[in-house]
Amino acid sequence: DNSNSNPAKTDNNKQDSADADKNKTNSDANSNNVNKDNGTNANNSTAKSEDSNKQSSDVPTDNVLPDGWNADHTQYVKDGKLVTGVQSIDGTYYDFDNNHNIVKDDYVESQWGTWYMFGNDGKIATKVTPWSGTYYYFDPLTYLRVDNNYVQSQWGDWYMFGDNGQIATKVTPWAGTYYYFDPLTYLRVDNNYVQSQWGDWYMFGNDGRIVSGLTEWYGATYYFDPSTYLKVTNTVENINGYYYYFDDSGRLVSWAQYPSDLTADAKATLAIQTASQFLGQGYVQGGNNPQTGFDCSGLVQYAYGVAGVQLPRLSEQQYYATMPIDGSQARRGDLVFFSRTYNDGSNFDPKSMTQVGIYLGNGKMLDAQGNGIVVENVSDFGQSYPTYYGRVLNF
Repeated sequence: DNSNSNPAKTDNNKQDSADADKNKTNSDANSNNVNKDNGTNANNSTAKSEDSNKQSSDVPTDNVLPDGWNADHTQYVKDGKLVTGVQSIDGTYYDFDNNHNIVKDDYVESQWGTWYMFGNDGKIATKVTPWSGTYYYFDPLTYLRVDNNYVQSQWGDWYMFGDNGQIATKVTPWAGTYYYFDPLTYLRVDNNYVQSQWGDWYMFGNDGRIVSGLTEWYGATYYFDPSTYLKVTNTVENINGYYYYFDDSGRLVSWAQYPSDLTADAKATLAIQTASQFLGQGYVQGGNNPQTGFDCSGLVQYAYGVAGVQLPRLSEQQYYATMPIDGSQARRGDLVFFSRTYNDGSNFDPKSMTQVGIYLGNGKMLDAQGNGIVVENVSDFGQSYPTYYGRVLNF
């Protein structure tokens, strides 16, 4: 029935077995043997072709995979096996977890114990890289995280990275000094007066370093303490043998070689500074110098003497050496007197001044009394004694 569609094979089948053995060609014999081996009908024209290609078309087993990336670029095969750990691929490095999946956007420990960052594309990270809400920097040669260093980014800008590798903001110590990095741009701040993370304000110069000493800024001169780096206010500083007075804004107001040549405000400030050095010390009757201690008038005389103002020794003498003023007119550096704080049987004069202090402003004074050298409210002391004010005549 199939003789018309496959005549050659039909003709062979018509021969009896004896004739077939005699007349078979080598080619026919080979063909029949192949058919027998495969257990297929000779009519299957693809049998020989399928047999010759069978070995190359087998599906690989799990342990023998084609090298390279899988279809979705999440796994990689090397030497027929799925890889794990850090691998050199296509001129860079990738990391694969224990399940053979590529690691992306994570900072992980390698098989050698070192830690590396891998980006959103799975490639090992270099230079500035965002991660976990901040930025890190990874060395372009070693790929290791850079800590406590000031480095140039891939965009040309320079950034500071701290001890924990995170990009630095605000005041940051480095190379024996301090710098300030803007919290928004992360760039170093130069020649500006800025607030630190602790609330204090600091000045940073043209080279970014924190400033100390005399500094020019916006047409004025300021002074920053060499130990604390804080701007001084209401202070007289002795700098290189000269006295400089800085007002309550920190601006340099006046300066002189000798305290006696300072302005009235500067002298008052220096007197208050001097007296403040002894806060907390005890009261010493008749004391008038740092070695033996102070009583009230001894402290006032010493403090103003340092400021270049000579005052008499006793409270009452000091009162008559000043110009009486009303309490409403009192300002820093004026003197506050109290009458008849004690009575030895001779001083019945209402203006017999037996106590004196230095007025600080805002209703406070600095004085030496029974509790020692303190700052207290004028009203607390004066509620029991008549109170008077005097302006030092030398001012």
